[in-house]
Amino acid sequence: MKTSGAFGDTITFPSAIAVRVPPGKAVPASQTGMGAVEGKIVVFEVVVTNGGTEPINAVGMGTPKVSYGAQGIQAQYAFDSQALGGTGGSFSTILPGETQTVTMAYGIPAAGFGDVRMEVHSANYSDPPAIFKGAVQ
Repeated sequence: MKTSGAFGDTITFPSAIAVRVPPGKAVPASQTGMGAVEGKIVVFEVVVTNGGTEPINAVGMGTPKVSYGAQGIQAQYAFDSQALGGTGGSFSTILPGETQTVTMAYGIPAAGFGDVRMEVHSANYSDPPAIFKGAVQ
């Protein structure tokens, strides 16, 4: 099983759960947002497809670990309903064949935009995590 790839790749866990994370996008934060760094937040979409035969509880997949830079500094979660366009949310039960997408944001300094890493755990936690790496747009 391929456990790591670039942003935009699809990684499929042995349990037939597929995850795709397009490259994150730095957007200006609003005055009401929290967690912005240098006036920006980095917005990611996490797309999960259940390719298995049983429903999965994907709630735990909505809290990936994001880090940046050569030292792997952990990024803090950010929230800004205006910058996210009111989106966000969390995963829920995903039936076989269904796909859910959740939008989330993190505070990352511009100096770290070129080296970002996101680690997404499978819904069943017995699979190794999917690791996505690359630059922020």
